[in-house]
Amino acid sequence: MMGQQRQLNGSRSGAPSSWEEPRTLEEAMARLQLLAAAPIPIAAAFQPVRIAQERTAAGGDSGYGVIAVDDRGLICAFDQGAATMFRCSAQDMLGGSIQAVLEDPRRPGQPLCLRTGELQGRRPDHSVFSVRASVGELNLFGRSCTILSLLDTSGRRDSEAQLRETEARYRTLIEQIPAVTFSASLNGGVSKVYVSPQVEALLGFTQQEWIASPVLWFKQLHPDDRDLWNAEFARGCATGGPFRAECRFLSRDGTVVWVHGEARLVKDELGRPLFLQGIAFDITESKRAEELVRASLQEKEGLLKEIHHRVKNNLQVTSSLLELQSTRMSDDAARQMLRDSQDRIRSMALVHEMLYQSQDLARVDFGDYIPRLVRYLFRSYSVNQSCIACRTEVDAVSLGVDTAVPCGLIINELVSNSLKHAFPGNRKGELTVTMKRCAGSAYELTVADDGVGLPPGLEAETTDTLGLRIVRTLTQQIEGALEINTMPGRTEFRITFERGVEVG
Repeated sequence: MMGQQRQLNGSRSGAPSSWEEPRTLEEAMARLQLLAAAPIPIAAAFQPVRIAQERTAAGGDSGYGVIAVDDRGLICAFDQGAATMFRCSAQDMLGGSIQAVLEDPRRPGQPLCLRTGELQGRRPDHSVFSVRASVGELNLFGRSCTILSLLDTSGRRDSEAQLRETEARYRTLIEQIPAVTFSASLNGGVSKVYVSPQVEALLGFTQQEWIASPVLWFKQLHPDDRDLWNAEFARGCATGGPFRAECRFLSRDGTVVWVHGEARLVKDELGRPLFLQGIAFDITESKRAEELVRASLQEKEGLLKEIHHRVKNNLQVTSSLLELQSTRMSDDAARQMLRDSQDRIRSMALVHEMLYQSQDLARVDFGDYIPRLVRYLFRSYSVNQSCIACRTEVDAVSLGVDTAVPCGLIINELVSNSLKHAFPGNRKGELTVTMKRCAGSAYELTVADDGVGLPPGLEAETTDTLGLRIVRTLTQQIEGALEINTMPGRTEFRITFERGVEVG
């Protein structure tokens, strides 16, 4: 019994009926087991002795031992558990002073006052260790005998000290990082909730307020973000996590704070969830920066769309001026030259028109551009499509403005040339325009027809006609290679160029 002393008289009250008065103190000590097993109140006084004896007898547990001390402070009994604890033989300890083996750590070097509580043991090799003593008093033949039941607590003290040190280090680490850490038992109630003190700097509520009210976080969650948080939390619980979310919280003063939270379920060896642990940190500044960048990009996109739109309109105005000029000219060759210029302008204007209509303001989708340009040219030359068929085959290709404009002009020149010269006199045939990806990092643009072919004696590589000069010049501009193939029933212009920085 902690902090108490029990004194038992030598009367037979409460003892077994066959009890005989022992003749010596040693004989009395031999009967401690009978006293420990006796009915209350005698047995209660020796409960620690009985437990220590049972543990020692059952397993030789060196953590427990019993010592008896006479009224002179000399050891008169020293059981095997005590001998193991003190690393000595019981015989060597009998008759020795209890002062030699035990001392009060609160009063080092002072005479020992036997008491229930924490003491310090001293072994023959001078090593010391901590023990917890339970004290009982026995009075026999007018002589007082003290029974000490000892528990070796040194190992436990070391473990507790290490645990406290580890916990202190962990807490120091956790409470110094620039983020809030939290954990919550899934079935432990409020007492199993932990939130690091950084939460006060984050949202204005103290650590104690969060721990005292585990639902406070949900109350402070922005109403518009609760469905998102609940959905992510449910998904994390279903899959075992981790789960994460970026949500808005309301601080104590009502300020909106963006918080990035991540958490994970910790499970036991059977896979059952034990607790939730995670981390949360303030991302308000990064969110504001994102908003500024997004607004800036939207503004720039708007300006770029406006630029493409105005370029297209200006080109259209130029084309219209050429159209007006052609109506005042009587020379057919001059009118045809103005018409060719209009078509070239239209091919460039179409690039800018598609750019400002597209979500991607930097690239033109040639899968859409080529069919639109070819249809325009067919209308421009009033082609009877029952006579001349058109076939376009284009892979998923997107080109930047610097490549799209020259490619568009090349297609315009080659298609216009075919429509003007390949099918005279309502000759029937087919015009084919293809653009494909090649092996490696190249594109291949092909314009072919099955018309009458090139005039006899015309050297396509050296001819000085304006259309072919434009094609060769633009091919060099995109660092491509021009190949002209003529065969019976087919004329083919093939241009191969590297993708470079273009992507598709």
